[in-house]
Amino acid sequence: IYGNVCSGTSGGIFASKSAEVYHNTFLGQQGYLVSGGKITAANNIFVLGKGTESAFGKVKALREDHNLQTQGNPGFVDAPKLDFRLRADSRCVGAGRQTPIRSDRLGTPIPTGPAPDLGAFERH
Repeated sequence: IYGNVCSGTSGGIFASKSAEVYHNTFLGQQGYLVSGGKITAANNIFVLGKGTESAFGKVKALREDHNLQTQGNPGFVDAPKLDFRLRADSRCVGAGRQTPIRSDRLGTPIPTGPAPDLGAFERH
């Protein structure tokens, strides 16, 4: 599961067996965003909804790294206008690790710098 932008939904991803969750941007969901079986998650941005403390719910096994969980804007170009690309000064730029994903949702190669960016859009 990669390259998605999910905003304001009441749920997230439930994997009954396993899922690899890379380079997604989740915004304002209430409750857990990823739960279920064996989960591998990297290079995602989770802007947590009010009252949500963690993106990850009950899982059988969790390997997660290089994700950002925050309550605030992590450096989007213009979130109110639904532009979730990253500004040059975003802390998400270059904060990722290598994954099997080689291009973002717009076709931009990953990475464009020394390390991949977090979220669905690679800064270029």
